[in-house]
Amino acid sequence: MIEPLSLQTDAAALSKPNSWPAFWAAVLVDNMATTIAAVALPDLAVASFNRRVDPCAGSGEGASTCDQALKKVAFAGEIFRLLAGLISLISNQLAGIPA
Repeated sequence: MIEPLSLQTDAAALSKPNSWPAFWAAVLVDNMATTIAAVALPDLAVASFNRRVDPCAGSGEGASTCDQALKKVAFAGEIFRLLAGLISLISNQLAGIPA
């Protein structure tokens, strides 16, 4: 049974078992994936999708090969974000966190 959030600060209320640690662990893991995907993945993915050559480096930023490489990376990223959302819905239920 889900109980409403209590703002009490007495020791009895603080000693109740709850699912906040599991919730914050899920939030942390979910946001780590987003941060890694936004910061590190684009440079690595563009090079890996193009035989270890980054077509967007230097003067190739507006080239059609750069645009094609970015489209490949964006499509793969969206597929993995969809999978991550589905896994999150399933795993939250297993951890006892309402979706």
